[in-house]
Amino acid sequence: METEDAIQLIGTVSQVSPDGTFLVRLPNGHVVFGHISAKMRDDLTGLGVGDQVQVEMSPYDLGKARITSQVK
Repeated sequence: METEDAIQLIGTVSQVSPDGTFLVRLPNGHVVFGHISAKMRDDLTGLGVGDQVQVEMSPYDLGKARITSQVK
């Protein structure tokens, strides 16, 4: 997937799983399954419930997202 095809949104972490996956609530009310990008995994930011994150989604699968950064 090329980055210009990706949909970028800001969402809120609503649930954290022990295996490093997250449920992210988007502004339109949808909840997507998110995982941390490799670049963020190196930073080990420690995301928690209620944190604002930027997600990147494929237009072909709107149920999954990649968490690319934490919004301060």
